[in-house]
Amino acid sequence: MGRGTFATVASPTDSNNIVGHFNRSNSTLEQGHYIDLNKSIDLDVEDEITLMFYVFDPNSHTIIVKLENGVNANIEE
Repeated sequence: MGRGTFATVASPTDSNNIVGHFNRSNSTLEQGHYIDLNKSIDLDVEDEITLMFYVFDPNSHTIIVKLENGVNANIEE
């Protein structure tokens, strides 16, 4: 799997909000990144999470989000 880059930056719509910035390399179509959260997401309590993405190019993108390393082994996706 190819590797682009990831950095934390100020949100394009709210400079007080720090967000993740993924930059895809041209080496391969499939690329992956991981983020270690400072605060975990408890899916037994939070039954809905919201992710916002800003796309800076006209190309179509598929994004897959995988949550792992939690304490509840029964959660798949």
